[in-house]
Amino acid sequence: MFGYKIIKEVEIEYLKSDLENANRIIEAQTLRIVELNDKIKDMEITIAELTASTKVKAEQPTEEKPVKKVRRKSTKKTTKKEE
Repeated sequence: MFGYKIIKEVEIEYLKSDLENANRIIEAQTLRIVELNDKIKDMEITIAELTASTKVKAEQPTEEKPVKKVRRKSTKKTTKKEE
């Protein structure tokens, strides 16, 4: 009976250490999952911004002003006679 109690206590110690290790792993994985969820949310926001339609302001038509006529200076045109 005494030997059984020692074995039982040793197994309980092993199980406790395994439980502690499992809890550490669970905490690490939980933090990793939270980080990944944040990244997913950021990516979804970025995708939504890139795919969202943008409003384009229509340019107001500018009134065409009449073009001033420029007077040409009188120049003498010299014509070459063909030989």
